[in-house]
Amino acid sequence: MSSCLHLALDSPTSRSLVRRAGTVGVGPPARWSERWVFVDTAQGALRQAGVALVLVRRGRTWTHRLVWPTAEDGPWSPSPVAWPAPVGRTDLSALPDPNLRKRLARLLAKDPVGPAGEASVRRTVWTLPEGGQLCHDRIALAGPDGTGLILTHASLAPSGASALAAAAALLPDAGERIGAGSPEIAARAALAGGASPSPLVRHAHPVPLAPDQSATSAATAVLRECAAQVRANVVALRAGAGSEAPHQLRVGLRRLRAALRLFDSVLGGPETERLASEARGLAGDVGVLRDLDAMLEDVVGPEAVAHPDEPGFVRLADALRRRGDGVRADLVRALAGARVQRFLIDLALFAEGTGWPEAHAAAGAAPSARTIGRAALARRWKKTRKLARDFDRMDTEARHTLRKELKKLRYGAEFLGPLFPTRQVAPFTQRLKVLQEVFGTLNDAATAEALLSGPDAPASRDPAAARAAGRVIGARIARAEQDWTRAQALWRKLERTRPFWDGPA
Repeated sequence: MSSCLHLALDSPTSRSLVRRAGTVGVGPPARWSERWVFVDTAQGALRQAGVALVLVRRGRTWTHRLVWPTAEDGPWSPSPVAWPAPVGRTDLSALPDPNLRKRLARLLAKDPVGPAGEASVRRTVWTLPEGGQLCHDRIALAGPDGTGLILTHASLAPSGASALAAAAALLPDAGERIGAGSPEIAARAALAGGASPSPLVRHAHPVPLAPDQSATSAATAVLRECAAQVRANVVALRAGAGSEAPHQLRVGLRRLRAALRLFDSVLGGPETERLASEARGLAGDVGVLRDLDAMLEDVVGPEAVAHPDEPGFVRLADALRRRGDGVRADLVRALAGARVQRFLIDLALFAEGTGWPEAHAAAGAAPSARTIGRAALARRWKKTRKLARDFDRMDTEARHTLRKELKKLRYGAEFLGPLFPTRQVAPFTQRLKVLQEVFGTLNDAATAEALLSGPDAPASRDPAAARAAGRVIGARIARAEQDWTRAQALWRKLERTRPFWDGPA
């Protein structure tokens, strides 16, 4: 199934795109109008599954158009499947793909389908200099819930680095818009809810690597996953998502940096270093908000509820909330800025091989993923063990350094674990995860002290709030000392566990 690159647009971005397309397009654009009649069950079975089935009239001709999402593979979305619809009536038996026909039948469960809203579409198509196409849709919705809504949407085909490069040229400051869903699915969702659905916070997804996969192919798959997590959470955070959005954005940026290091022998070069530097800087900015959110929601907020007679906790919580609101506003402005938006486009391009060293630009040019993975994980494990050599005598700074190294090791193990038998991977990764979680509570003490003490701390001039902050810091330090004893035992257990990559080829 072919695919393309979709971009959801607001009105100003849409006008900018049309202006730029008019200057770079080859010849005059083609224009036509379409009428879309959405088809679904009374319960909305197709919409709930993220599927769009549309009867499309262009001139006097009717066709079916089916958009069925596939597993994520970078920012690409599948192109619609089309087949004739004589006299504008639904005929699913004529769907040319037998597998899709069976899946559609199971999804509908013999429920009757009927009209579920309409849209009038004005479509404009430009031919681009490199032979691709840009399609711009202005979609006017009609129906009980969507009447009056206007959506604008663009798509670039064929998919690949050329489509991303065209998007960068046409919309250089709109990186988060790449990878949107198809216009048919967006319009169907809007008809059901009267507006586009809120962007979702995106957690990390496993990358299904194969043992015989090349290192270049594996690097592409991992980078696409990292880019998707980063891009989705930039969108969610800008749209007003709660504290989970900055958390998952920071995780995504850390995973990205770990992936760039992991495949350094394939990716290493100026662009790798630049993207890693951009990711590190952005993660630092996001981390400030994440730490404030976590301190408020996980520590000070519960203390304020548990001790309602202690006004200092309430005042401290209010001060943290105000500080967090200011940091969030600044961060949202930065995420909308040209630098972050261009970073998102450059990252998507890099995931498709643009900017890689020429020796490894083609798939299969590098050694196998297992060969690269064994060496990379062995280096990371060696460095971790070196940092933990004086485990029993570590100061706070050394503990923090080891915690970060354990995190990098875990991301690498998660990325490359599918290349090895599960029975070999599970013991090591499970013990690593438990140890990392304990190190997380150790870091809480340092974070509490950094956020809640000093002249610039929230409510530092409020004696009651300052006393509450002191109690929080003291409690975190006491817990950290208890957990440090546990961490020592967990480290010894992990060190005795055979690394899953240290086995027969």
